[in-house]
Amino acid sequence: MKIQKILILLILLITFSIADNSTVLESAETEFGIAKKHSYSYYKIDASKGDRVTIKLNQMDADGDLYVRIGAIATKDKWDYKSINSKAKDEKITFVLSGDNTIYISVYAYKCIRTVEHKIRVEINNNEEKGSVKRFPKNLASSDKFVTYTPSDGIDSTTPVVLFLNGLDRTLDKYDGIMSFLADKGYFVIGAYSNSYNPNYSKDIFNDVINATKRHSNLTLNKLAVIGHSLGGGNGFYVMKHFQDLGYGRDGSLVFSLEGWFPFGMKADDFKELDGHIALLQMNGKKGTDDIDPLMNLTIWNLAENSKKFLLTLPENNHFYIEGSRDNISEKRELLEIVAKITDDAFSDSQDGYKSIASENKATYDAVYKSVQRFGSYGCDGSAGNAIGTLNSLGNDIDYCSPQQY
Repeated sequence: MKIQKILILLILLITFSIADNSTVLESAETEFGIAKKHSYSYYKIDASKGDRVTIKLNQMDADGDLYVRIGAIATKDKWDYKSINSKAKDEKITFVLSGDNTIYISVYAYKCIRTVEHKIRVEINNNEEKGSVKRFPKNLASSDKFVTYTPSDGIDSTTPVVLFLNGLDRTLDKYDGIMSFLADKGYFVIGAYSNSYNPNYSKDIFNDVINATKRHSNLTLNKLAVIGHSLGGGNGFYVMKHFQDLGYGRDGSLVFSLEGWFPFGMKADDFKELDGHIALLQMNGKKGTDDIDPLMNLTIWNLAENSKKFLLTLPENNHFYIEGSRDNISEKRELLEIVAKITDDAFSDSQDGYKSIASENKATYDAVYKSVQRFGSYGCDGSAGNAIGTLNSLGNDIDYCSPQQY
């Protein structure tokens, strides 16, 4: 027992000594630094809620990686933001701070002979309106059929694109928080409203908005994520397949199903054609909520044999936990961390983000299946809302109640 206490004390002492040795940065001033091979150089800066923070790492003479964490030391294993331009000489991270805090920045010397020399600069814009995400329409109403969120730096050919789909009977304004958060990370976000089991409705809205945007920009959609909640989480697979068939998402793609329902419109072979990242998040841990049957996630897992797959959980027994305004969503730190890290991984072809997610928020196929055997399953047959009838009318050939057969 004494040995454990001594070890904990040593860990705390080491942590605080690193924080105390961090170089204090001033906004808009450039600092020269040196990171030793396979180690870090540490920086920190204080900022306030609503500040837009831009961190630039440049003039590196070797490969270095940028990690940022709010309120604690950033490492390869524990971070809130990381640069997604691997092996680049110039890296950049932009975000809006959700509350007063200290921002910790680490530069890791990944591959070098002895050191990575670099220059780092942090710019804090405390005028929230000047540097904020641009939403259209500006006053989002429950009747809007689409919405776009443009990062403050605008969009160009390399800007990753996130398509967001709402849940059944849930309007786009209920997801303002998570879409704003994703745009704060530098992604161009398009939300499409659909209250239909047929995913073609959402797909057509996305087509219209994307084509209109491309007429005024160099948007390529080479990096593409489709994120959806509930019905939108299920329909996201069809939407992604449509855009992959058009040649989009070549440099990184992700379907992120948040408490997702049935993938209406998808057949078994369609899942096999998906080539990218797939993440499945369910609430209430491995057991799942009463709204979404875990057997559906397990079936998708087996069918999507050519994709990189991740099963994730959060403890709250609340199917609608994903919803919330910008202020409300900022309090759901675990949710935002999971969404950010999985999305960053897909766009950078990395698994660093997934590896840094807390183990209690990860699940294996076997663990979820054992949980279903223990607690039972519900709703996979699609009896609620005549889902089974709609599945059949769209040519469904998948038995979502029996994942083991796939």
